Amino acid sequence: MTTERKKMWLIILKGFIYVLLSLVLVVLLYWVTAKLSEYIIVNKSFKEATSQDRVKIFVVSNGVHTDIAVPTNHEVCDWRPLLSDGKGLNSKYTAFGWGDKGFYLNTPTWSDLTFSTAFHAMFWKSETAMHVTYYSSLLNEESSSVKGIWITKEQYEKLTITIKNSFQLKDNKPILIHNQAYKGLPNAFYEAQGSYYFLKTCNEWTRQTLQTTGIKTVWWSPFASALIK
Repeated sequence: MTTERKKMWLIILKGFIYVLLSLVLVVLLYWVTAKLSEYIIVNKSFKEATSQDRVKIFVVSNGVHTDIAVPTNHEVCDWRPLLSDGKGLNSKYTAFGWGDKGFYLNTPTWSDLTFSTAFHAMFWKSETAMHVTYYSSLLNEESSSVKGIWITKEQYEKLTITIKNSFQLKDNKPILIHNQAYKGLPNAFYEAQGSYYFLKTCNEWTRQTLQTTGIKTVWWSPFASALIK
């Protein structure tokens, strides 16, 4: 191998190491920022409602992703006429989650996750979807994956408006993505507003929705852990 070729390969090797170290540094900075953000509290003055007309909502986590579960039928909002999939007619609670459309539809289980899907979801602004899940019974708060929160009726009105505004609408109703659902609980997908990228994750949507409602939460939360404490 000539001296010039050795120099060329050395430059390529140095460039590869530089890119690799830069990626590691970005990921580390991302993680550290997320963890530090858990100690910055917003809506500190929030206290759970104690009045008779209070409403109980839930944050539900699978360890990676979070949903917000609300009563399916309440005087503030009856979700059944709005959601056209027809799967939640007898449900007690309806849970809403926002996320990357490609990730949602192409990854029904973690074994289906590919590098290209994950990379695209994190580093490219992409289309989004709302995932709606129906629960036929009351949620178990004793589980480490469920957090119950009592809010006032006025706060619940704000919450429903924020959730509704996350859907794309046609004729004033959310747009159903047909023939798309996960196995297990009754669920459906709808077209959503906004773009998904590494600063605006599914959990950050949950956090922003809670913050808009006036509920105590953290400053930024791309991960689920801070939202279920």
